[in-house]
Amino acid sequence: MEILTAESVSPPLWGQAAPITLVDTGRRLITGMFLPFNEYGSTNIGIIRVRGPEAIELPADLSRIKLAYFHTGEQRSTSVGYAQRVWSDDQGMWGEFKVDSTEDGDKALMKAQEHTMDGLSVELSPVSVDAQDYATGVLRAVAQVPVPAFDSARVTNVAAQFNPESETRMYPCTQCGQAHVQGEQYDHEAVAPAAAPEAPVAPPAAANPAESAQVPAAAAASLAPVVHAGNGSPSLSAAVPAGLAAQAQPRQPGDGWTMADFMEALKAQHTGRKTPELTAALQNITQTANAVVEAPQFVGELWNRNTYQRKIVPLVSHDDLKSYSVKGWRWATPPVMAAWAGDKNAVPSNAADTEDASVNASRLAGAHDFDRKFRDFNNTEFFESYYKAMSNSYAKLSDAALVDALEAGATDLTATGEGFLAAIAEGVAAIGDSSDVGSTFVIANNADFLPWLMATTNFDLPAFMDLLGVDPRRIKTHSSMTAGHVLVGASGAATFYELPGVPIRAEAIDMVLGGVDAGVFGYYATLINDAGGLQDVTINAGA
Repeated sequence: MEILTAESVSPPLWGQAAPITLVDTGRRLITGMFLPFNEYGSTNIGIIRVRGPEAIELPADLSRIKLAYFHTGEQRSTSVGYAQRVWSDDQGMWGEFKVDSTEDGDKALMKAQEHTMDGLSVELSPVSVDAQDYATGVLRAVAQVPVPAFDSARVTNVAAQFNPESETRMYPCTQCGQAHVQGEQYDHEAVAPAAAPEAPVAPPAAANPAESAQVPAAAAASLAPVVHAGNGSPSLSAAVPAGLAAQAQPRQPGDGWTMADFMEALKAQHTGRKTPELTAALQNITQTANAVVEAPQFVGELWNRNTYQRKIVPLVSHDDLKSYSVKGWRWATPPVMAAWAGDKNAVPSNAADTEDASVNASRLAGAHDFDRKFRDFNNTEFFESYYKAMSNSYAKLSDAALVDALEAGATDLTATGEGFLAAIAEGVAAIGDSSDVGSTFVIANNADFLPWLMATTNFDLPAFMDLLGVDPRRIKTHSSMTAGHVLVGASGAATFYELPGVPIRAEAIDMVLGGVDAGVFGYYATLINDAGGLQDVTINAGA
């Protein structure tokens, strides 16, 4: 059976994760380089590098070097393992970590194997950085991260070997070099720890994995624990590898610090050159924490609504309002002709009479007090939008006011026929009888118009409407029209007077409060010329 290592496959391309073997839940090991030498990395204290193994101090008890899951957040406190062996070569510092038998440990092994969390990142505390960006410090932990600060700091091995044919999990024995089955007992005497290799050594390749039962001792030593307990179980070695300086206890502030040490640390904090702890994972730069660097896109008014198009005012005659009061006259009893016999007989004459017709203008207005900065900084878009909204309001209100005036001045009529169309037809006929003019428009409420419209088809619409003398295009709906009524009218029966240029814009400076008073004013009047030309018909809904 072939024991895979990082060197037993083709070397990975730059930037790719190193190849990893399958997870052996029996041994639960993660191996890899966690600190490359003379390679720049982007850390939480800036761009730094490490010269060699002499720059890193290790605790006497290697189990104090924890394998952490991430550096920051809640996951920082999750320790999933500890260091069993640490060694160095020309490339960097390597470690073999025992992963605990927990759910978090299983996740760490799986993510390392699947290359989603195959980066290794050191945590040094305290740490110092010189002028050439070389760092020295005490190794506290190694974190498993997705993207390490040092690109070469990658996992190379996850445990040992898995036999997919027999589902048997194997581990290499450090004493005899045999690949033993997990759980089986072997009677070996304990041996002294083997010397740690400079780096993981690749075993010779085998043509058939089933034929490779022997594992070279050097390869086994790179993958297995240092001490064999005699029953196939690994045990911990806390020896410090050669070439690495050991430290019994990490030096803390107040524990043997001199005044010079204190002043140097204080200077480092003040200049921002160093921090007491280095975590060599790429640091987060989030949008939330750095929102000020992103300029917002200004889109102006969110919805530049269309100006309201008046539907009722265009239906009647229109004239300019030149005075606040509109005064005129109309025939109360118009003069009429009659048949005349001639031959010196009296010419027919009726008692014609006139009446006064007058109306005062109605007013609409609205104003607001603005901070003068909108004018001082020439924010024309804001004021144009303001005046457009006010003009829109004037158009809607004046349209509704005309509906009310027409209903108030119309002749009341109750339809005898049932339904919406019958009411319109009788109104058309009444205008013809009263004013000798043809009707030009119909105003209805949607509550009456829509049910009729939904029930009407193309088969009965053309002939029936022509017969009644009603053009559907002349029907206008408005919410101010009284429900249950239709207003049939002739355009000349009423005149809508309006002050030219309305709505009028006006502005004034509020010197005391530093503001700009802006307002809009409008004047209009409705004069009923002929009440007979306006028929307010009550719809006969039937039984």
